[in-house]
Amino acid sequence: DWIIVTFSLEEGTFRAELPGFGVAELFPMSDNEFFMKESDIVVTFEKAEGEKAENVTFLFGGSTERKGKRLPDITSTAAMLAEYTGEYFSEELGTTYTLVMQEDTLIATHRRHEDIPLEFIKADSLLGNRWFFRKLEFSRDNDDHIDGFLLTGGRVRNLRFDKVNP
Repeated sequence: DWIIVTFSLEEGTFRAELPGFGVAELFPMSDNEFFMKESDIVVTFEKAEGEKAENVTFLFGGSTERKGKRLPDITSTAAMLAEYTGEYFSEELGTTYTLVMQEDTLIATHRRHEDIPLEFIKADSLLGNRWFFRKLEFSRDNDDHIDGFLLTGGRVRNLRFDKVNP
């Protein structure tokens, strides 16, 4: 499963923000290795000399390892976000999600759920912060217009949503 972890340095304190877990302080073990006291997680950054870290490894409880990589910096413009807005319908579920812009963020709305902010992983790939609405892979028609997306979240993989108002 995809999870976006945001690392920041604020007033000399190195922090990690994990969706659903909040913000945790990271304490140095070496130049590239840190630990979180509250959760028994060790974070190791992999980088070349003088470069930004591109890869990260999380070690949970000394035994379970998960790897991650830096997301590309995608500067989204209003025009770029507007391309994704609209209603998307899943025939299988019989439900509709509407993607709207709120300021500089793309939001997925549904009549039964709280709003879900979306973040770019790369072009046409976005992440939501809910277990059931995690990863969206957008598809395009022959004219390069978005015609829908495949949703992966929880136990669901590649559930099709078609754009209703292209």
